[in-house]
Amino acid sequence: MEFTDALSGEEYETISFMKPVLHILNSRVLAEEKDDTELTKTSILEYLKGKYTDPITEELLDTASFVDPRFKTTYISAHHVPTIQEKVKTEMESAAAVCRESPTESTEPSTTSSEAKKPKRSLGSFSKEVRQLLPCPSPALALNQQCSIYIFAHSII
Repeated sequence: MEFTDALSGEEYETISFMKPVLHILNSRVLAEEKDDTELTKTSILEYLKGKYTDPITEELLDTASFVDPRFKTTYISAHHVPTIQEKVKTEMESAAAVCRESPTESTEPSTTSSEAKKPKRSLGSFSKEVRQLLPCPSPALALNQQCSIYIFAHSII
């Protein structure tokens, strides 16, 4: 009952929790015991396996678990991890390309003001100056480094 109560919260994110929940259902909650009838746990497990072993669904669930820092690769099959890593890297590269192409905010003062005021700078504008002075690795190298750091960093939970 505690497990279903914890799972039934409406404010929880669900897609990244699917792999851990399926693992718990398979290994603990629906694990076969001596006095079980054949129709209960076995039929539920067969239904779940049929529903969530579709390759497209499994890739979606693996990706969602991978990008959740609480789970990362914990619930992903070892032979799927490289594929998921490459998919996430590709998504990150395309997102970075879109960010580079989009116009950035101007820090120039507005000409409508009668007084010439110095524009307020954001904290991020200072870090941009520092980043421009540092040597920049290639985007592919930086992406590989970030992915490695992400995977090998300790889990949040």
